[in-house]
Amino acid sequence: MVSSVAFSPDGQQIVTAGYDGTVKLFPVETLTQLLERGCIQLNNFLIAYPKQLQILTTCQNDPNRLAAAALNLVKEAEEEAKSGSVDVAIEDFRTALRWNPSLSFDPKARAKQLANE
Repeated sequence: MVSSVAFSPDGQQIVTAGYDGTVKLFPVETLTQLLERGCIQLNNFLIAYPKQLQILTTCQNDPNRLAAAALNLVKEAEEEAKSGSVDVAIEDFRTALRWNPSLSFDPKARAKQLANE
């Protein structure tokens, strides 16, 4: 059980002392490190729900995550186009192309084709 907690003088560690005489040091993460860890924890979610990845720009630094999410974003854009949201679909197609350069299609043509089906 912890009896006290304090920051180290340089602010880089948290020090805990236990009733049993143990002392433990824990590194203090920067905001960037915390955000990066969060993005890793959310990786599969962000791939499955690319609209959330669009919002969390901090998590857009992993090319593998972006490439995988792009495929799901294309599927979502296709559904948007079919439901008549052509402009939204075009923007999502463009984002998918930026995220995954191996994709190759014309966003406007694809959205309009799907909207007319």
